[in-house]
Amino acid sequence: MLASRVSGVQLAERDAERLYAETEGNPLFVVEALRAGWTADRPLTPRVQSVIDARLSQLNAKARELIGVAATVGREFGTDVLGTAWGASEDELVESLDELWRRGLIRERGGALSDGMYDFSHDKIRQVAYRGLSPARRRLLHGRVASALERTHAADPGPVSVQIAAHLDRAGATEQAVGWYRRAAEAAQLLYATTDAVRLLERGLELLDSQPESAERDAAELEMRTALLAPLVSVDAYESPGVSAVRQRAVQLARTLGVEVAPQLLRALALGALTRADVAAATGFGSRLHAVAQRRHDDVLAVEAAYVLGIASFWQADFSTARDYFELAVARYRPEGRLEHLVRYGQDPKVVCLSRLGNTLWFLGRPDDAREARSAALLWADEVEHPFSRHAALTFGAVLGMDMGDEHAVREYAAAMGSVSEQQPLAQMNVQAFRGYLAVLDGDAATGIAAIRGAIRGARDAPAVPGHLAMLTRILLGACEAAGDAPAALEAAGRLLDMGGAACVWEPEARRVLAELGRSG
Repeated sequence: MLASRVSGVQLAERDAERLYAETEGNPLFVVEALRAGWTADRPLTPRVQSVIDARLSQLNAKARELIGVAATVGREFGTDVLGTAWGASEDELVESLDELWRRGLIRERGGALSDGMYDFSHDKIRQVAYRGLSPARRRLLHGRVASALERTHAADPGPVSVQIAAHLDRAGATEQAVGWYRRAAEAAQLLYATTDAVRLLERGLELLDSQPESAERDAAELEMRTALLAPLVSVDAYESPGVSAVRQRAVQLARTLGVEVAPQLLRALALGALTRADVAAATGFGSRLHAVAQRRHDDVLAVEAAYVLGIASFWQADFSTARDYFELAVARYRPEGRLEHLVRYGQDPKVVCLSRLGNTLWFLGRPDDAREARSAALLWADEVEHPFSRHAALTFGAVLGMDMGDEHAVREYAAAMGSVSEQQPLAQMNVQAFRGYLAVLDGDAATGIAAIRGAIRGARDAPAVPGHLAMLTRILLGACEAAGDAPAALEAAGRLLDMGGAACVWEPEARRVLAELGRSG
């Protein structure tokens, strides 16, 4: 209403929203912005900046100095960090804060848990105060703020690790910033914020790319790229161009530095090879990982090695060997190692191995044990609450239901998959395929089969995980058979047989369909 009265024009809703975002509804800023010719594509106007500058110029020297420190901290700031970064006495801090508060430049945060917390009454005030600092002064203050955050959160820096990294970045302290970006990524992974973890690690790599070549720089890059593998796979795929590039560069760096390939990299190489259906290479990498685990007497590595070798055996239809490895992984798993599994390897192996043990036991002719393993996997998934691992358990739980001919189980697990985040390509394809299968069961065969075929095209263009294309083709086969579409079912069965590799798991099922529908195998 104010903007319309001042300008004489009714603002479009979108422009009104932008004006509000710029001014936060402050009447003075609304009026001055419009008088200065504000438009939606032009942010802070010179007129508004001059108004704020005039207010800041009325401050005494100490208060003006303090507001620059506060602007460096951010929109919100605590007196502990502010005082430590400023370095003045407590009396000077209180006196200057009081002046900023009395002039309406900052305000105290409300609530019982916000003791000593303030924020700027308007972010434009913070922007102008920050712009008033010289580049050298900004770098100095960002370094001080980073140090203050480290000291005031020494007991648990995780929640502020992103802030510390960003301040060190802006301070030009590249080496320290890289280390804190890595720590911040770990903290993000523990909150299952894998996309944020990828972004933080990639920023650390950008900083390293700007540094002169040296063994120390290469060692830091190798550490960052190795750390990037787990979260990047969670948001992308084992054999995506991005993951492949990270793996290749890490291997190159390890060779250049003459160091042993890290266990995380060995595991990533194994699963990448298995996704490409290179079982021999995958088994070789898995065996190397197993040797490292034995040499170090490391349960975490022993579990990860057993997982790799179990998956490799499963996709060769060597179910007895797969069972032994999956059971070994579950037996060697220790709850105290859970966080290391999640951060370094991107999933909880107990959830995944129990789930795949269920599928393995079914193929070994033990249906009751298969159901029990599937239930145990989902119970542990509920315990650890890791989305990526839970999605894997639900996916193969639904596949087990399909193999068993248990429609109720397929519906139950497919429905639960719908509540899983679909931000990852892998999850999107799996959810799409199972929704298509359920559509077929519910009588909409054309839509359902089209959806499954779409997921298959995505998997063919961008392989996500070992056996993924074979699994989706198995779903298509089941959907075509359920729809009573014999030609399509025959085609899907033939495709499974022609596919080879991981599809050998469902070769008996494909041959059964061919035989029952009157076609020779």
